[in-house]
Amino acid sequence: MASVDILKSVVDKFDIVHVVDPFWDKPVSSASLIYFRLHGLGRRYNYAYDYSESDLKRLKTIVKEYIEDGKITYVLFNNINMLKSALAFKRLFEDN
Repeated sequence: MASVDILKSVVDKFDIVHVVDPFWDKPVSSASLIYFRLHGLGRRYNYAYDYSESDLKRLKTIVKEYIEDGKITYVLFNNINMLKSALAFKRLFEDN
């Protein structure tokens, strides 16, 4: 059994929310809640990364897929500019 299959079986069995950075991984859980935690781009953990508008538009596309699938979706920016990133991302949804 592949490691992703093992992970999926565990998170589904115990109803665990699989938290991922959607720029790097996709959640494997069947839970109705999606939680994305973003650590920057360029390398796996790049807390100094400043998300561009293009990055945030790409993220919006990813998030919208889960929302349209009926998933409750949370996004947490875990970078130095987290407030700036979160507010810019929020504006993308407000502007449609």
